Amino acid sequence: MLPDNPARPSRFRTLPGFNIQSSHLDEVTLKKYKSSIIKRVIGSFLLVFLIVLERVFSDYTKSFENTLIDDIQVLFGIREYGDDISTFQWLTIFHSYKYFNIILLHVYLTLYYFKHPIIALKIVIVHFNFLIVVANCDIFFAEPRPFWINNTIVGMVCEASYAFPSFSVFSLTFLLIYGIYCFEKAQRYEEHEHQDLIDDEHGNAAPEGKYAKLVKWGITILIIIIFCFLAMVAGLNYLSQILLGGFYSLLSFLIATFLEKSINNLTINSSIKIEKAKVYSIGWIVYVFLVASLCSLIYSAAENFLDITWMQNFVNNTFFLVNLN
Repeated sequence: MLPDNPARPSRFRTLPGFNIQSSHLDEVTLKKYKSSIIKRVIGSFLLVFLIVLERVFSDYTKSFENTLIDDIQVLFGIREYGDDISTFQWLTIFHSYKYFNIILLHVYLTLYYFKHPIIALKIVIVHFNFLIVVANCDIFFAEPRPFWINNTIVGMVCEASYAFPSFSVFSLTFLLIYGIYCFEKAQRYEEHEHQDLIDDEHGNAAPEGKYAKLVKWGITILIIIIFCFLAMVAGLNYLSQILLGGFYSLLSFLIATFLEKSINNLTINSSIKIEKAKVYSIGWIVYVFLVASLCSLIYSAAENFLDITWMQNFVNNTFFLVNLN
């Protein structure tokens, strides 16, 4: 078992972003910590308010959103299932679960073997726990995909699941913002291990670091926007569903960062502390069993939320796509 004696150097200090031992917080650090907590709480309440507000007006926006998706598809030359839409099918194929899960697997393996295994494990634990919640919310909300309820909208990817919360949109958005957050925090810890200050003499971040960060986040946001836009082009999600998926991702991110210390402890105890890891492994088995049982109960009632009109459109669209392929 790893030593926890504070008088001895902690091996956790070699794990960037996981310095869980208590340290003396000066007044400035304490103020920043309190300020970040307040921002997260206010941001969470604001996101919940926006989510509820959108739910109230969602029925009034559907007509506009149907017209919007229809116009977008017409703009790209997608008017009916007989049109040549092979290019767009290739672009939107990553919204399909079976392909998107393969991408997720490769991303996590890359992070684990080429970046940092403990941080990758932390992201996996947090990400997939939120995905369990999203998957079950999908059944409760039971929102149809655009091409289920509007015959003029072409569905280029046949998914048998409900449209909201969008698994792919939520998963990509949360993975990118939370993953970047975790590795940026790890980088700051690593820099503090080698030098006392990472700011310049004026207390500001170095210009090249600031610009690199802006470029990184700019590319990330652009990828998310393109991915979400393709979900509309494919007839899979309404604009409101995509926006709400983004709100859910940000809310999950704020919750995860609010529970940062607990998540770090959980990750370390599950993987590094050898004796505790044995105990935690039993806890994880029980947890997975209980969650799987709960999900099975929820999924068994999925048919109760299905509208027969949606199913008729879905079957017709699936028939056309099977013939095209």
